[in-house]
Amino acid sequence: MDDSQTPPAERNPITQAIHRRQVFWQITLPLIVLALIFLALTVLVSLSGVGLQSRWADISAIWCLCPNLIVLLLCVGSLGGMSYGLFRLLRVLPGKLFSLQKLSLKFRDGVQKVSDAAVEPVLKVHSSRAGQKTLWKHLRDLIKRPPRDTE
Repeated sequence: MDDSQTPPAERNPITQAIHRRQVFWQITLPLIVLALIFLALTVLVSLSGVGLQSRWADISAIWCLCPNLIVLLLCVGSLGGMSYGLFRLLRVLPGKLFSLQKLSLKFRDGVQKVSDAAVEPVLKVHSSRAGQKTLWKHLRDLIKRPPRDTE
């Protein structure tokens, strides 16, 4: 039987709703608030006057920032790629790890059977010896007289 064709397990709707609520309050809402603050600051800066800055100073600042922006773009792209890969991996991993766990349990059961079969003859010999010793001890105790009181 091929385990790769099994459909993903259905998720619990209660925990799924709790998760969605937590994602909204902990991720989505802060991102929206930060985007609105950034947009407001951008509008505020663009509406303020140019002032005394020169055009060449602005151009040189843009040229100084370009290499940093390229590196930042590469970092954001790699982070997005790793996030997507992790998302895909987390969708596949539980089923594969469950299959691996079942396989390891089968292996454990096989090792247990082999070790039990290897130890069984030794246990039979030792248990029969222990039974014989106990039998002889009880027989000796029956035959042996109790000690006399020396008073």
